[in-house]
Amino acid sequence: MNLLREITCYGETTIIIDALDECRPDQRYILFEALHDLRNQSEGLVKVFVSSRRESDIIHSFSDSVILEIEPKDNLEDITRFVTVELDKRVKSRRLLRGNVSSTLKTNIKDRLLQDACGM
Repeated sequence: MNLLREITCYGETTIIIDALDECRPDQRYILFEALHDLRNQSEGLVKVFVSSRRESDIIHSFSDSVILEIEPKDNLEDITRFVTVELDKRVKSRRLLRGNVSSTLKTNIKDRLLQDACGM
């Protein structure tokens, strides 16, 4: 924490935390308090970017912040393109079922991957 305080006194600092929801729920409040203290007590500008699933304690903790939400439908096109290209590559290189993949099976695999991706 002291290191972060030292860093934040130099003009503008951006802190990025990915997958905050994967932190232990019973311990997250420690991080919430530390981030709020940094933002409020630092000499320089401190920006915090957090990615997370929607969990009530996280939403509540950042209720005074700008919240941008991305829904699974927002990146479905990119995920579909990625799955299609990667599936084609694996079939052609015979890394998937030694290349013995019918068009029906390929469609079923693609559909299942997209269904289970849930926008991630």
